[in-house]
Amino acid sequence: MEPNKNNMLQFIYKSSEYFRIPDFQRPYTWVNWQTETVINDLETVVQKMKNEKTVNHYFGALVYVNEDDHYTIIDGQQRLTTVLLMLTALYHLLLENTEKSKRVAQDIKEKYLSADLDGGERKIILKTVTTDNDIFTKIFEQKDLSEEQKSQYL
Repeated sequence: MEPNKNNMLQFIYKSSEYFRIPDFQRPYTWVNWQTETVINDLETVVQKMKNEKTVNHYFGALVYVNEDDHYTIIDGQQRLTTVLLMLTALYHLLLENTEKSKRVAQDIKEKYLSADLDGGERKIILKTVTTDNDIFTKIFEQKDLSEEQKSQYL
């Protein structure tokens, strides 16, 4: 095993590959305090960036296997899913604003949230465990969740 030291955006920037979380992994189960920890870490990085040129921060490990057209996530799927959900929320917020912010939103979608997977058709970059995939797709596409899905995950 060879460890690589990447930042999260470099890691998730894939033009024609996607992340697959295998079915044997647990579904997305993070609760508020866990996502708040990631948000607090991001706030710390932003504060440090105001005073320093280079900021290093350890967000945790991601263990994966590089396969033909995808990366199978072995460990760190909760963290990766949280980051992608946060980017999805940012994408949707930017779409609601000025033309300039809409261009930034499109850039986020193309670089970090989707990949060219089927001969030119862009698809969501994360394929989650069976129980989560429908919900993540609905969030990405800004579709309504069923009451059962809301009660299960919100």
